[in-house]
Amino acid sequence: MNLYRLFQIVITMSFTGSVVAGIIFLTKALLKDRLNATWHYYIWFLLVIRLVVPYAPQSSFSIFNLVSTNTLNNIDTYGEPDKTGANSSSKDILSMENIEETKVSLSRQAKAKNSELEYIDSFKNTGIRYLYLLWVTGVLVVLLYNLLVYIALQKKIKNMPRCTDYEIINILERCRRRVQVKKIPGIICCTGSKGPSLIGHFKPKIIVSPDVLRSLSYEDLEHIFLHELMHIKRRDILENWLMIIVQSLHWFNPIVWYAFSKMRKDREIICDAQVLTLLEPERRKNYGNTIISLVEILSSNYWRPGIVGMAKNKSEIKRRIIMIKKFNKTSLSWTIIITAIVVLIGAISLTNAKGLANPPSSNDDSNDLPPAQVVHEEETNDENKIEDDNNEATESDEDLITEETQAQVNIPNNFPQQPQVLVEVDMEIVENDQKQVDEGHSPWQLSPFAVTQTFVGLQMYPDGIEGDFPVDMEDMKIIHETNDEVIVVIDKDESPISRVYLKRLVRQDEDGIWTVIGYDLKE
Repeated sequence: MNLYRLFQIVITMSFTGSVVAGIIFLTKALLKDRLNATWHYYIWFLLVIRLVVPYAPQSSFSIFNLVSTNTLNNIDTYGEPDKTGANSSSKDILSMENIEETKVSLSRQAKAKNSELEYIDSFKNTGIRYLYLLWVTGVLVVLLYNLLVYIALQKKIKNMPRCTDYEIINILERCRRRVQVKKIPGIICCTGSKGPSLIGHFKPKIIVSPDVLRSLSYEDLEHIFLHELMHIKRRDILENWLMIIVQSLHWFNPIVWYAFSKMRKDREIICDAQVLTLLEPERRKNYGNTIISLVEILSSNYWRPGIVGMAKNKSEIKRRIIMIKKFNKTSLSWTIIITAIVVLIGAISLTNAKGLANPPSSNDDSNDLPPAQVVHEEETNDENKIEDDNNEATESDEDLITEETQAQVNIPNNFPQQPQVLVEVDMEIVENDQKQVDEGHSPWQLSPFAVTQTFVGLQMYPDGIEGDFPVDMEDMKIIHETNDEVIVVIDKDESPISRVYLKRLVRQDEDGIWTVIGYDLKE
């Protein structure tokens, strides 16, 4: 998967993630005090999953069924030229009955249309290319900024003195045993620190201002150490870097930034709650007083990548104090209700709408197929029927076998029924079309509807389609669909064709183009 395709996937995930974020905001606003600190935090991982995982099962319960499937699929193909180039590229779909005439007519049509569409397509492609480059640049800027700030911070604290006070180190050791953390982190005395913070996952260090060590009591320091050690136990440093990476991919989405800022605040609250479970009930009020004492020391808001801390700014302290005062265990009945609500939210938000395609998986083997004629395996009765209905087409088929390879590839048909008329397929043209699509051109060939629309139109008007297509999208319906086979029914009185059979002949993934291999005439 190249970066260009990743760009398209990120746009889709960002859109669906914004919807999930809205559901989470609404849920938290409605339930508020009914959600304890644990639920307030972990419900955000529904958003993280939606922003990270491009694949999701289709479900009739999905919230995205409320959005048009075409809209979602258009978002997924954002960054590709639209199907306005279909007329100029439709020379690649050939029928057995008038293959040479169609080639000539389509060549004339392409010359007439290309001059009109070339500038429009070029303009669109240029704009899309700039958007793609802007996205890549934004990702690199966000990642590099966070990485450079983190490296600078590591270098800064490397030269800072360690705390050697025996009593303080002894308090930290007691807290470590209480939280059940294996390694005891070092205590770095950093004069520029705005508040107690934790840095490093493999070699964690607690950064504390000397003012904090001098001003607070031993009990307050114990509360601070319990909080920072709880971050180590929960592996919050790793979670923080995951959030930074996800934010860098979705840097253009302000909803993601706002949601993650709320998630970081909820992370501090869940740490508070888990520390309170270690304290005796009569000492929980003192823990809140410790946070208030830190507010008096903090001079300004601050944030650094790759670190987590007990108190980052004054604005979030009020909510944390309220949560500490209300700290108690959720009743069993409410736990069951909230669990059911979260499961329901996951069911509607982590699934795709019916008919929304998942991003493709790579299929390198399919690119290695040699150019060859395609012959479809038919039952004896079907072969006789085709010969009776289309003798001239069969003779034409024999003449069109490529002299260079003289190779034939048998591709079994799994269609529930076989087409009345087979369409001759020139694999050299099909493979060239696939190459054009891979380069970002002619994306209409990725849609079975667009290919069918063009094919039927050319059968009705062999000299070229003037104006709109004679068959609208509303006149077509898919009655059989697999990963590499589709049958499209045409419900249009003027159309001489009732069904069109399509296959992916070059690549069998979602980026493989559709090719007409047969059709049924109306009786």
